[in-house]
Amino acid sequence: MFNAAIAVWRTVLNPSVFVVSARAGVLTMATVLLLTGCATVTEKTTVWLSSNTEVIGTLGGRILRGEANFAREREATFQLQTAAPSLSCFGPLRYTATRSGVVDLSCSDGRSFVLVFVPLSPVSGMARDMSGRSDFTLTYGLPPEKAAGYLAVSLERLVPPKSQDVAPAAGANPG
Repeated sequence: MFNAAIAVWRTVLNPSVFVVSARAGVLTMATVLLLTGCATVTEKTTVWLSSNTEVIGTLGGRILRGEANFAREREATFQLQTAAPSLSCFGPLRYTATRSGVVDLSCSDGRSFVLVFVPLSPVSGMARDMSGRSDFTLTYGLPPEKAAGYLAVSLERLVPPKSQDVAPAAGANPG
């Protein structure tokens, strides 16, 4: 019995047991730090690799402009607003099938819209309210020249005129 007790104490006080425990603790800490670091790197990489595209929409004859941020594959966040009177809408795009999905928009006037979209590329497409409750239509990732056709508005409404300095007419007295 006495020999068994000594054997137990030798096992408990054995330095190699402490070394193994210490190594396991260090390994556990290293794993936790590595995974935490990977999460931070993944988050930063996602931000660096995200794509922003222009969004142009129409609602009740008003033009909304904004941006879509594609931070992950097949997911985006939309932000749009009118010039005046101010109306802003915000919401996510998510795929619900291989080649289609929905954009859930909440607007500053309290209205909500669920637009069905069809992608034209991984970061471009068009969406519209298919419920018949509104005439909300938008495009994302398209230049105004192409967006005008999908939105059924004239290009002049999408491209504001550039302010040009008007030179005095020939022969006019400037002062």
